Amino acid sequence: MPAIGTFDPARPDVGWPEPQWGKEYAILRNGDFADFRLQVEGMVDRPGSFSLAELQRMKRRTQVTRHMCEEGWTAIAEWTGVPLRTVLEAAGIRKSARHIEFHCFDQFADSIDMVDALHPQTILAYDMNGRELPIGHGAPLRLRV
Repeated sequence: MPAIGTFDPARPDVGWPEPQWGKEYAILRNGDFADFRLQVEGMVDRPGSFSLAELQRMKRRTQVTRHMCEEGWTAIAEWTGVPLRTVLEAAGIRKSARHIEFHCFDQFADSIDMVDALHPQTILAYDMNGRELPIGHGAPLRLRV
């Protein structure tokens, strides 16, 4: 699918306008996401949350992959983050779980099956091209499937 608009993954300052994701996101962003928590609940034995710092201390993976955004653009970039499998295992994902559902600050929600969720290339990315994930690309975390 061709990209819509101008996007250069090597230049996080060029591309889509900064998203407007509401008051809660603005507060977290203004505090450099120090208070951000990834909530994990549902079919897990240990529901709870993880701070960005906790996620960054977990096993990490860096990969160069093509990103195909729901908004229609595509790009190849280097992504670094924690494998989703690592987070799910830390929360005690149950064998009976069949799907993972995600809810974002912008009210977007989606789900993936466990085959995709546990795939080695499925990560919660917090770095892009060797730098912190920019606001315009979903900071503080972007799901990479």
